[in-house]
Amino acid sequence: MDRGLIIPAHCLTGGTSDSRLEVLVVKAILDLTDAKALITAWG
Repeated sequence: MDRGLIIPAHCLTGGTSDSRLEVLVVKAILDLTDAKALITAWG
């Protein structure tokens, strides 16, 4: 659900030299979000 908020925020950086790092951070955040969703689902 947060992906729509994270992606625009990433686009606002304008593709600086840190863009690759930010992509890794975004992926890590999404992985954590998915993990939390799975844990919640298993309850």
